[in-house]
Amino acid sequence: MIGSDRAQHLFPFSIQLNHELEICGLGRSLAKRIPEARGQRFNDVFGLLRWNDGFGAEALQKRIGRTCLISHESLKLTLRGEFVSLEPNGGWLFIGVPRIVTIADLSETGLSIGDFAAHDPIIDYLFLLQRNQTNLDEALRSAQALSKSQGRYRLLVEQSHDLICSVDEQGSVVFANRAWTYCLGDNSVNCGIASLLSPSSHGTWAECVDALRQNAKPQKVSLEFQAESGVRILADGILKKTVLEDEGVRIVGFLRDVTQQEEVRTALQK
Repeated sequence: MIGSDRAQHLFPFSIQLNHELEICGLGRSLAKRIPEARGQRFNDVFGLLRWNDGFGAEALQKRIGRTCLISHESLKLTLRGEFVSLEPNGGWLFIGVPRIVTIADLSETGLSIGDFAAHDPIIDYLFLLQRNQTNLDEALRSAQALSKSQGRYRLLVEQSHDLICSVDEQGSVVFANRAWTYCLGDNSVNCGIASLLSPSSHGTWAECVDALRQNAKPQKVSLEFQAESGVRILADGILKKTVLEDEGVRIVGFLRDVTQQEEVRTALQK
């Protein structure tokens, strides 16, 4: 290229054209992949992207110094660069680099670091892409693991015989498992917790919530609920405060129905 092996090494993706717009020289990386391109007309080998003018000497001369995109279909390669005029001998030289956006683009073209010039800043960009891809893969694996973990946790919650609920800062039950709705009724979700508690337990609930706001330690609690059917439900367990990134503070209750035990204990005492 330009009669110099050194120039082919410095510009591995360059293309030299003669007066007839035929390819008469290729940079080392292109020469390795498409040696048969020598002697062919440029536009028979490469596609011109965003090139509205017909490809000829006059149109090419107008493009001197302007950014151009050319592509090679079988190589799955797009080059971004510019044409320069070769004086005084005439002809043109395209100097460009592969258009790489993701690491997948690099593997798809079959290129490696050695195909680029040592002075090409794209090498730093490729290392940055690789690092970002690694970070993205790790984040994806973590998200998948978390999703599986959350799925297992939700399954355990749904299958638990304990009464499990989540109450927001306004005192509304925003989540409850099947055991909760089985004992207290289908309408025991998306309602105020106060409407489910017997009047005698309102104070107990309020005291535990205040304690949780001041101290993150779980609070042991004994509560009395009034089910939709009118049946009294006695429950023991703990209340725990949790903070969700997008939903704020939640009071989570893990309670066990002890109604029958209490009834038996009361009967024995008599």
